[in-house]
Amino acid sequence: MANKVRLTNENYKTIRCPISKRKLEVPCSLIRGVYAEYRPHDLPGFAPHKLTWWLRYTCKVTGKLKHYKIGSGDLSIGQARDIARKLRSKIALGEDPKGELDAAKNEMTYAQYMEEHFLPWIKSINRPSSTKRNQSHFDLYLKDTFGDSHLSTILKKDLVRLQGKLLSEGTLRPASINRILSTCTSSFSRCAELGYIERSPGYKFKMLKENNKSEAWLTREEANRLLKELPLHLRNISKMCLYTGLRSSNLTELVWTEVDIDRKLIIIGAEKAKGKRPITVPLIPEAVQLLLDLKGQNEKSKEPSEFVFLYKGLPFDRVTNSAWYKACKRAGVEAKFHTLRHTWASWHVQSGTNLYDLQALGGWSDVRMVQRYGHLSAERVAQSAHNISGFGINNVKEAS
Repeated sequence: MANKVRLTNENYKTIRCPISKRKLEVPCSLIRGVYAEYRPHDLPGFAPHKLTWWLRYTCKVTGKLKHYKIGSGDLSIGQARDIARKLRSKIALGEDPKGELDAAKNEMTYAQYMEEHFLPWIKSINRPSSTKRNQSHFDLYLKDTFGDSHLSTILKKDLVRLQGKLLSEGTLRPASINRILSTCTSSFSRCAELGYIERSPGYKFKMLKENNKSEAWLTREEANRLLKELPLHLRNISKMCLYTGLRSSNLTELVWTEVDIDRKLIIIGAEKAKGKRPITVPLIPEAVQLLLDLKGQNEKSKEPSEFVFLYKGLPFDRVTNSAWYKACKRAGVEAKFHTLRHTWASWHVQSGTNLYDLQALGGWSDVRMVQRYGHLSAERVAQSAHNISGFGINNVKEAS
């Protein structure tokens, strides 16, 4: 470490590695052996971390100089020091943290890593619906493919092979395959952060092209036929989706404390929102009446529930079940529950709601997500083009 820069609380976030260098190591003067490693953003083959904390020490058993990864840039300099102090205490007693980690690398399989590390971690930071989706991806697709493989033996070509296999089976759309591979690549990125692998096989993995230009939606006649065929508990939650555009997870997890009937609002907290930002949903009169009916039923029950939508007195998390698909068949429509959200958005655009207002109402974080509905307002836009008709331009005489 020939670098003269020393880490401080003020500068450790602002130091950058020159593009001409592969890495830059900067020592911490407050505790022996701790240093920060900076890498350029676009260095190929490595997880995209700007900053990594390391501890350099000499193993008492072997006498070899070793480097132990403390953590990535999400740790502050104070947190890195605290971890390093605990590690140095263990080293002083003759322990070898790097040797223990290397042994774990050699023994840990992908299934062990997912069950002991990734899935519990993802549960602590994600919404319940996202956690269930990640668990489902692992159970149905990733466990059989990678479960018994040691972490260091899984390569990018194995991910490409899984992608091709899922695509060739023809039962999943590109978007669904991308969600599965996203869970997979995220698990390997976290694995690299924890130091179990040197680099993620999913780094810069190319996902399949998705067609999000337009989405299926129901006409009012189709929607009414479907509602008529649905059992009561699915009819109620489906109506609320058509009234508000809320996602299925926001509705199945909706509790009465998030409903303000007096102000005619539903307020979804950031922790439950897909975009990680609060969603405030204005309620139309039909939605208010439905909530009043459900609230009255809930208050009369022997065991009132905190959840709004119930089936046999209990909350439910699956809407598109066998009862849903049977109702679709009887109604003569093809739809998933999410189709109702697209239907709500489509009806709004057809009624004149502009895309920016629709973005706010639907809780989308990016206006590009609502541009898929722009074609539905083509007729209204065409009519707007005639607003400047009759200005008399044709009557302007040529200059003599």
